[in-house]
Amino acid sequence: MSLYTIADLHLTSDPAGRMDKYVGWEFYIEKITENWNNLITNEDTVVIPGDIAWAVNVTDDLSSFHLLNNLPGRKVLIKGNHDLWWKKSGQMHKMFAEFPSLSLNFLRNNSFSYENFAICGCTGVDLTLNNQNEKINSRNVIRLKRSIESADRSAKPIVFMHFPPIIYENGSLLVAEEIINILTDNNVSDCYYGHLHGDDIKYSYNDEYNGVKFHLISADFVQFKPVLVV
Repeated sequence: MSLYTIADLHLTSDPAGRMDKYVGWEFYIEKITENWNNLITNEDTVVIPGDIAWAVNVTDDLSSFHLLNNLPGRKVLIKGNHDLWWKKSGQMHKMFAEFPSLSLNFLRNNSFSYENFAICGCTGVDLTLNNQNEKINSRNVIRLKRSIESADRSAKPIVFMHFPPIIYENGSLLVAEEIINILTDNNVSDCYYGHLHGDDIKYSYNDEYNGVKFHLISADFVQFKPVLVV
């Protein structure tokens, strides 16, 4: 039984919406599916921090969600900036009610247990304010606090989010201070994030900062292969 993660699957059944047109994304859904099936068992858990599917509504692209649901393992989903299908928890449970055996779990203001660890997280904050405004950023800081607070105090929290809480910009580090403070105050040792693709990967920070190790796990960066966490 293992814990894995991978972000930015960008699933779609619409050929026009696929990411194959971008360099390095050729046959990406097929690669994700093959790598997943080779690595993941039904006893494993996979955290997917955002940009899961392009659909505006679940019913617009049921085949993508059936594909994800039928892949091995328990999946813990976090909303990304492109997950327009993501609604309030009650609405989502109704939308997914037709799935006979649901392996999809939604992380928002909550946490999930994995052995002696707590899976915590949120969408995160957009440091560049290109995808969300200050009000939404503040809301996600609160969601991260609630997620960690909901976990068993004896469990060690591991944090996952869609937006990177720390990036390089013009040769300097740009830091989401409120997020970093929450991580350090709660003794979080590792934080996994997505969102950065292609040329933007150069902005990623994959090192330790204030005692927290940061890991970019966007699909193209990890070659469409889920990354082992523990």
